[in-house]
Amino acid sequence: MKYNYSKISDYFKLIDFAYIATFSFNRGRVFDKLVSNLEYTEKDIHGTYLINGSGEFNRTSERVAIIKRNSEEFSALKKITSGDVNHIPTWMCAPIFRDALVFYSSDNKVLDVLNICFTCEQMENSNHVIVEADKTMYKDLAIWFKRLGHVIDENETEKLYMRLRELKKQKV
Repeated sequence: MKYNYSKISDYFKLIDFAYIATFSFNRGRVFDKLVSNLEYTEKDIHGTYLINGSGEFNRTSERVAIIKRNSEEFSALKKITSGDVNHIPTWMCAPIFRDALVFYSSDNKVLDVLNICFTCEQMENSNHVIVEADKTMYKDLAIWFKRLGHVIDENETEKLYMRLRELKKQKV
């Protein structure tokens, strides 16, 4: 698959949206139940996006907040993402997207989705465009999401893998 790249500040300028909804997925109550029942495995987690190619939301997704374009929350997001991109994180892991921004039109149609992995500091939109941000932006972005009600744990990937291994052992 060929990837294209876009800087975060340019990305926000290209989308003419009315409002944004924030989502959390691959975590939470539904996710925990599916993982505990071994109905959701590593294969289901890696390479998944908030919205699949058929336009369906991930079954573990929960909407957390709605942000209007003229709100203080959007102004704060714009400030976080408007800086220079000098230090792009280059982790050697596959992203596990758990947070997302969904951009909606005034008639409530999804325009685009920005999937975010805070563990490997990577963002990718629904067209598989990697959206580049400076390493320093991810910390501020995580704080912004947490203020909205997202539960972000810097060790959640490690904890998830340990839990999956334990569950596999118990089922054997």
